[in-house]
Amino acid sequence: MKRKMVLIAVLTLAILTVLTGCTEGRYTAIMSLERNSENAMEMSYFSFDGYKQKSLNLDQGDELEITMEMTTDEGDLTISVIGPDGDVLYEAENIRERAQSTLVADKDGTYRIKIKGNHKGGFKVSWNNAS
Repeated sequence: MKRKMVLIAVLTLAILTVLTGCTEGRYTAIMSLERNSENAMEMSYFSFDGYKQKSLNLDQGDELEITMEMTTDEGDLTISVIGPDGDVLYEAENIRERAQSTLVADKDGTYRIKIKGNHKGGFKVSWNNAS
């Protein structure tokens, strides 16, 4: 009976890990509201310091359409896309209002959308694989 309970607990944790996606980071946020989905990251906060990122698996030739919005009360915030080799493929800092960009994956691999800064305000980044 005890082994069965442990197995159920482990399976539940594994399922929750898969369902929450690959959002990761190291940051401190004060008075924050966060919403993440398969195709978006959104946060509003009094203070954000650090980085948050989402990993995406793309095939060569995939088109990644990214829409970014930012509200800044104070500080700096950078949004970047990093390729499988660690190269920065796109970077935008302190966007005023809204920006869009389309990137084409030059090879198969894991790409990361990364938000980094010391910032007061909020952001919303959404993406779509147009291929």
